[in-house]
Amino acid sequence: MELLQSTIADIPDVRMLIDTPILDSRKKTLALTSIFESHVGELSLDFIRLVAGNRREEYLPGMARYFVRLYKEERGIQVATVISASAMDEGSAGKIRDIIKSAFKTEIELQHETREERDFTLHLVRINANGKEHEEDRGNGVEYHGGQP
Repeated sequence: MELLQSTIADIPDVRMLIDTPILDSRKKTLALTSIFESHVGELSLDFIRLVAGNRREEYLPGMARYFVRLYKEERGIQVATVISASAMDEGSAGKIRDIIKSAFKTEIELQHETREERDFTLHLVRINANGKEHEEDRGNGVEYHGGQP
């Protein structure tokens, strides 16, 4: 589902395929399955066929995004984003992931963004039991979003 979500978001031609009213649902279904058939499992392909076959393909990005959110919530996976001025190697990423994992006693998916205007920023979004994001800002160049460790 993450691949489906990112492909639709990152490749304008796929987004245009979904949004165009010119193609009928059968052609859209064939095109989408041919794009994803060598990259996803049969269950995901059946899902794409079901949604596109019922002319609901414009909802695929939201469905994929929500599925990923529910999956991570069910597995207790929190997302942390490190924003730094330079690229981060895998060793540094692993250390940061381990520190956060230990502090919050949860699984961490670490994302990294490079922005030259920043020194270092860390975003940790925690989802409470009601599905709401809890945000808290901590200064000194570090932005932190989440509950207390």
